[in-house]
Amino acid sequence: MAWCPKCRNEYVEGITICADCGSELVETLPQETDERESGEVCAPETDREAFAAEDDGADGMENARSATRTKAALPGVYKDNAQKAADFKDSGYTLVGVGALGLLAVILSALGVIPIRMGGSAAFLSYGVMGAMFLIFLVVGIRSMQSAKTYRNKALTENSLKEQIMGWCRENLTAEKIDNALPVEDITEEEKYFKRTEQIRECISHSFLNIEEGFLDNLIDEFYPEIFES
Repeated sequence: MAWCPKCRNEYVEGITICADCGSELVETLPQETDERESGEVCAPETDREAFAAEDDGADGMENARSATRTKAALPGVYKDNAQKAADFKDSGYTLVGVGALGLLAVILSALGVIPIRMGGSAAFLSYGVMGAMFLIFLVVGIRSMQSAKTYRNKALTENSLKEQIMGWCRENLTAEKIDNALPVEDITEEEKYFKRTEQIRECISHSFLNIEEGFLDNLIDEFYPEIFES
């Protein structure tokens, strides 16, 4: 597998350039260092008054959610390993089916079972080209199914990590703790949403190193409603 050193996205074999930033892919990711001091608290309690931003109603939050949905719809965004496994599985079955049926049709045509009027060297050339094409479909389909199995195994590890991080968030992060770290001045509901999610991101990154950005974004989107919309 290959990785983008900037986006930290994983790509299948054969891809050499990142689709998001254009960087050349590498075999392994560089290790990140935690620059925070070990005794630093992620979101320390402060003595200032509790944050009381003016409520802008549902429109502000809806705008924030719309921005999140727009980000999720952009090409090249993160897909978890379970999604990748499903995509490779679907592609594999399709390619294997097309390849197998195509090869069968070529063989039956060459044997005269399927009547196709071709003669001489043109027939051998046509059968050879079509046979090679369907054989490629079959090989690529088998490899896609093998990749699907690999990603299913990775999904098990990914789900375990997700459960671990979500459990840590539920034990250590509260709405009051996060809001106490926000600016005192009034901000819109949309700004409040993004500042809250950034605070959650910093807390998780402080305790769990080298988390892929897309994986972290999805996790935050799932955790946020638990403490702010429940």
